[in-house]
Amino acid sequence: DGFLITTCTPEHISERFRLSASNVRAYSEPVRDTLADRECMNRQQLLILVKGLPGCGKSTIAAALASALQCPLVDKDDARDCFQSVIAQAPDVDWNALSYSVMFRTAERQLALGLSVVLDCPFARRQLYDQACELACRVATLRSSAVRNPPVTPAAVSGHVAADTAVAAPKGISRPVIDREIAAAEEVAGDGSSASPEAATRQASLADARDAAAAEVADADARDATIRVASTVMAKGRSASEDIKIVVVEVECGDEALWRRRLEARGDCDRGTDREHKPCSWGELQEIIRRYGSSWTWSTNGSTALPYHIRVCTASSNIDQCLRQVLAYLESQMLARKRAEWMGVY
Repeated sequence: DGFLITTCTPEHISERFRLSASNVRAYSEPVRDTLADRECMNRQQLLILVKGLPGCGKSTIAAALASALQCPLVDKDDARDCFQSVIAQAPDVDWNALSYSVMFRTAERQLALGLSVVLDCPFARRQLYDQACELACRVATLRSSAVRNPPVTPAAVSGHVAADTAVAAPKGISRPVIDREIAAAEEVAGDGSSASPEAATRQASLADARDAAAAEVADADARDATIRVASTVMAKGRSASEDIKIVVVEVECGDEALWRRRLEARGDCDRGTDREHKPCSWGELQEIIRRYGSSWTWSTNGSTALPYHIRVCTASSNIDQCLRQVLAYLESQMLARKRAEWMGVY
C-alpha cells in the first residue's frame, strides 16, 4: 500500500508517482520546517522546470517537489499518454507538440490563479524554455493590467462576445468576402430562385468557417478574460509588479549502469500500456540523444543565462537528498533576492 502523489486536479493523476508512505512523509516534512512558514516563499510565485533525460529520475523529483511545495504538477506525458490510443487514426498530427501545448496551457491557467507550478518534461530544446518564459511574462502582464484597469466581471466573461462581433476569417478568405457570399446566397434563397448544389455547399462551408473563426476568437478572449479576473483576485495578495520566477532544476544520473537499469525496468512496466511511447531500452534512449544533438546542452553550455538553475544527481544522492538540495536552493535564492530588493539592488 502507498500514497499517490497527485496535482490539484484529477486529470493529472499519474501511476508512476506512487511512493511509499515513509517517502511521502520524508518529502513533505522538510518544507514544513523551512519554506512553508517563510513569508517571502509564500508570496513568491514560481514556475519550476524539471529538466532531464528519460530514466534519470526527473519525474520522481518533480513529483516530490510538487508535493513538498504543495503546488500543481503538470507532466507533458500525461497528455501524451491520453493521446496514445488515437494516434493511429491521425498519423499526420504532431502529437508530441500537441502534448506540449496542453502542458503549457494547463500551466498558464494555474499560474493565473496565483499558484506556483512544477513542469515535468525533458526540456531538450531552448525553445521550450523560451516558451515557458513567454508564458510567465504573459500571465504577469495580464495581472498587472488587471490591477491598473477596472476588473472584468464574471458576467462579462460568460457573455463577452456579442452576436455581431467581427471575427478573423480563415486563411485565404477575407471576412468581407465570406459575408458577401453568404448574403448573396441568402438573397437568392429569399427570391425563390433555385441555387445549384455547388452554391449551397459553398454557403454551408463559408458559414462553418465563420462560426469556427468566431469560436476561436471567443475562446482566446475568454481565456484572457479569465486570467484577468483571477489575476485581479490574486493581486490582493501580491504586488502588481511581482514577477514569476522561473527555476530550472536539472536532473542527471551520473552512473550509466544504474541509469540503464532504471530505464529498462521502467520500459518493462510500460510495454503494452499508454506509456509505451517512451524509450523502453538503452538503445532507444541513445537514439533520442542522437536526435537531440547539441540542443540538449542549452542549459549547461553557457549559451543561455539562467537566473535560477540547480543541478542534482540521482546517482550520488537519493531522492530525499535531491529534494532537500532543491528546497534549500530555493530558500536561499528567494531570501537573498528579497533582501536585495529591500536594499534597493533590484
